[in-house]
Amino acid sequence: MIVPIHRIIPLIFLAAILTGCRNREEPAHTPATVSTPASPVPDSAASSVTVDSSQSLVDDAQVTISPGGLPDSLRKYEIESAIVEYWNSWLNRRQTLYIDDFGSKEAYYTAPEMGGASPAPPYDVSIQADGWRYDYSSTAGIGQSQRKDVASGPLLGVVQDVWSLPENLQQEFALRKLGRKKLLGKDATGYAFNYNGRTEVWLWKGIPLSMEIVRQVEQGGEAVIGFEATSIRTDVEIPAEKFQVPATIALKQL
Repeated sequence: MIVPIHRIIPLIFLAAILTGCRNREEPAHTPATVSTPASPVPDSAASSVTVDSSQSLVDDAQVTISPGGLPDSLRKYEIESAIVEYWNSWLNRRQTLYIDDFGSKEAYYTAPEMGGASPAPPYDVSIQADGWRYDYSSTAGIGQSQRKDVASGPLLGVVQDVWSLPENLQQEFALRKLGRKKLLGKDATGYAFNYNGRTEVWLWKGIPLSMEIVRQVEQGGEAVIGFEATSIRTDVEIPAEKFQVPATIALKQL
């Protein structure tokens, strides 16, 4: 079965992780350097699993929406605002997700490398706000922009929200429910499915607290991409500049 194109949002950030940094033609603008936000040193979170025997796979469905003034049924997350710190074991970097207005505004920042060899994404900042998607490099001072409603799936499309698809499409991706476990003191629900690799994700209020993606690589073997939330703060005030691109960044509109 062919999945409708409006349901499958390009995994821009995931593609960046796997392909690494590529040379791009710099637009005729003045580049600038933007510092990324600091994130705490990752801490491991103890977890305990409770198996859920329910066969229903549709929990807290998320919907692709236009930003601003969202009714309850169209909110991407169940939390109005949040700051989530992650440790990305593949990139060996800290990452921070900012959520506002129940997900109509999101920003995803990647901190500088913490040491050791790891691939570098071409863009270290991704922003979704006011009907636009921005991805740019704070070190090169260049990036791209495109008109786009709120991306389906968490972490700005890093993982497709297969769990919110209609049941017949869930079966196409072999979606299965893993049960529940505690992560950072939150009662998270787990899902496993096959989408651009084997994916396991644990969600709380629609926010990923743990995720692992296993993909085949061209050289043979497998690449394991892991994200683990190290802290989460909810119902917090997010600085407006987190969702704004500095004027000195040269953007190419797609």
